[in-house]
Amino acid sequence: MPVRSFIAKGSERRAVDKHSLPSLVLPLVLLGLGTAWILFVNSDPSVSAVFTKCFPLADGDGEGDSSDGETTTPFLATIPIVGPPVCCLVSFFRAALDSHRSAIIMGEILAYVGALLTVTTLESARACNQSSSLIRNPTPSWLLFNLAGGAVVWQLVIIPSFLSHERKRQRQSSEEQQALLGPQGQEQQQQHEHMHRHLDPVEPPAISAGVVLGYFVPCMLFVLAPGTFSILAWLFFPAYSSVVRIAVRGLLRVANPPGPTAGRNLHPESSRAAVLWLYLVPMLWSVVAHWLLLYNIAFVPDDRSHTTRAALGFIIADFTAIGLSVAYWMFAEAGWRLAVLSLAAGAVLGPGAGLCLAWVLREGIMASTEGRLGKQKSF
Repeated sequence: MPVRSFIAKGSERRAVDKHSLPSLVLPLVLLGLGTAWILFVNSDPSVSAVFTKCFPLADGDGEGDSSDGETTTPFLATIPIVGPPVCCLVSFFRAALDSHRSAIIMGEILAYVGALLTVTTLESARACNQSSSLIRNPTPSWLLFNLAGGAVVWQLVIIPSFLSHERKRQRQSSEEQQALLGPQGQEQQQQHEHMHRHLDPVEPPAISAGVVLGYFVPCMLFVLAPGTFSILAWLFFPAYSSVVRIAVRGLLRVANPPGPTAGRNLHPESSRAAVLWLYLVPMLWSVVAHWLLLYNIAFVPDDRSHTTRAALGFIIADFTAIGLSVAYWMFAEAGWRLAVLSLAAGAVLGPGAGLCLAWVLREGIMASTEGRLGKQKSF
């Protein structure tokens, strides 16, 4: 395919193969510092005022404002230790979603998060990533991201862990291939490495169920009915997604018991059914959300208040930083052309769909890299 050939030409000398890990992580650190500075400089007093009801005074102030019909948010502040910060999160998102335009913008952002959740969960299931505990178990880092860290978690934890693991895996692959004598041994090792990118055949439907039921369903409630309980429930979507995935995977194994030689023997990007299971819903959500946003911007008056603009602006800045960080991640592992393609496709189909398309193409590069490096090292 012309697109695959175009992408492959840009991946012949990957940054992850040429540079040390500190050099690879430095741009992410600088981006994280820049993000923190932008968020600090552009902080708005109206957003800070939203948090005041989460810190009630001794004389009874902040016990709830019945004028907006929402007394449960301040009630969260009475919960020991975790109450005030959770109350702040809920109040912040209620302010950010307090208009029709802001709900549509949030739908676009959530589509991108759904694509990120899909690809990181997929990578956690591959055989080649089982030696990395952080990649193998993405739920803790996702909870940290959603509850506290934001873009910083991607810039300093998730993406560096993938870059570090990829460097380690390529080094081990090259050493193993050098130890083999003769072209037949080299070919066997390349086939073995390719199998490392496989996963259990029950994973694609299990991942899809986890993302749809554990993430997109809470997102619908979060956007369409942004009350205290729907927002509070949405905050913990990484746990729901993980539980649903594990449950569906177990049910599928019971319904269709694996044979004695079964294991991680499915390469999802080589299976049309697996690709549809994994990416259909995130891409559809992304396309619909993106074009709905474009229509709203073009033909519908902006109904956001100053506070809603300020709160949503904070979220947009944070996710812009995440998008740039993920684009850099793709550049480091698969070349600049893939990163550009992801951004270009995202401009037309939405950032979530752009990421999904790029990830399918990325896998072709990742699967072919081991053999190419092995041949180069053996000369």
